[in-house]
Order: sequence, then structure tokens, then C-alpha cells
Amino acid sequence: MKILKNTIIALMFLLTLSFTIKDKEFQNNLLKVGETISFSNKPKYIFERTSVSIKKGHYDGSGFDLTIDTGKNIFLRSVRKSIGPKQDELLVIGCTGTMTRNKENVIFSFEKCRKKYYLIDMINAKLIDSFDSIIQLSLSSTDINGKPAEFYCSQKDKSVVYEETSNQNIVLPKVRNTPKITDINLTSVPADMKKEDLFSKVHKESTLAHFSNIELLTSTNKKVNLPSGDYMICEGNSFNLR
Repeated sequence: MKILKNTIIALMFLLTLSFTIKDKEFQNNLLKVGETISFSNKPKYIFERTSVSIKKGHYDGSGFDLTIDTGKNIFLRSVRKSIGPKQDELLVIGCTGTMTRNKENVIFSFEKCRKKYYLIDMINAKLIDSFDSIIQLSLSSTDINGKPAEFYCSQKDKSVVYEETSNQNIVLPKVRNTPKITDINLTSVPADMKKEDLFSKVHKESTLAHFSNIELLTSTNKKVNLPSGDYMICEGNSFNLR
């Protein structure tokens, strides 16, 4: 009986430890003020011809299939909506630039490498517009009560994160060598979010957060303001939605 009791206690300890580790990993992937993450799809060689295939799916039912062929033509297929309300999400695919977390928002800066940028509404599965260039994209994160929320980036643990020091210089922290990040998946989450809530089949209302004050700026100083929602930005030479 004593052995059984000790076994149960040990299992409970391991289960608690497992959830603690998962939550710590989740917290580590939240963007901190002053952090910058770079992403790049710039070819290494002049005549480099590579293709990309992405199949994305969540427990809540949302997902899509995307292919970028060797000519950097983009094909987006099978865009699927979530079962119910979900956290807002921004996908940046095939682009080159940086993402910086400020106190009030996140700022994306882009370096043009291909013909056009394509802005897609992922909730309604439609192309909103295309642009010759995007200089900057800024967005804030807000919970359902209108309070500031956080930004979760699943690629952060795979990236080299630059941190802003007190003298305003950008320095590279002493961390392990990490592979080049090519795409960004950014999610708006409440400050007290748990990892299992983000990946649940049905999202509770208290776990929802949204992007607000979304503003896109082109090289011609054209400003595009977007409502809260799920969006994708791709850079390529053509775009096809099926």
C-alpha cells in the first residue's frame, strides 16, 4: 500500500513538473520589450532555385496548405477556419526583415527581395491587396477587456534574439548558434495565458486576445489600417488562392 502511495505521489510530481516546464517554455517564447528577431528568405546564391511546402493545422480546426515554387510563385490552398473564436494570428512567409517588440506594439521592417507583397485575410480566405513594397507593419495586442496583451512567437526559441541595451545599442546575446529563421508566426495572447490554452480544441473566452491598431506603411507613404483578425503576408512573384 505504501509503495502504491509513493508511486502515485511520484507520478503527480512528474505531471506537475511537466506542466511547469511547458509553461516556462511558453513564457520564454513571449516577446520581451526591446527584443528583435530577424527572418530571411534572401537567396544565398544568385541562381538559387528552391521550393517551400507548408501544411499547417491546429487542434481548433484552423489551417492551410501553402507552396512556393522555384520561381517564387505562391499557391495558397485549403484555408480552414477554427471551430470557434480564437486568438488573432499573423503569419509572415517568404519575407525578409526584422520584428521588434516595443512597449506599446510590435514593429515589422521589411527588405524587398521579390516582385510583390501579398496581404491575405485568413478568416475569410481572400486576398486583400498586393503591394510593390511594405516598409513597416505595426500592431498592438489587446485582451478581451481592452487591456494590453502579449505576443507569442513560436520561432523565438529557434532564433538569435537581439536585445536593446540601456545605451540604445543592439547587441547579440551570448547564446547557442541557431539556424536562420525564414518565417514568423505571431499570436496575440493574454498576459496570464497557459500553453495548453493556446493549443486547445475550443478556446475559452478568457484566453482570447486580438491585434489592434494594425497599420501597414508602403514606400509611397500609403497607410493601410486593418481590423482585428488573422492575416498572412507573403512575398513572391505571383499569388494564387484556391
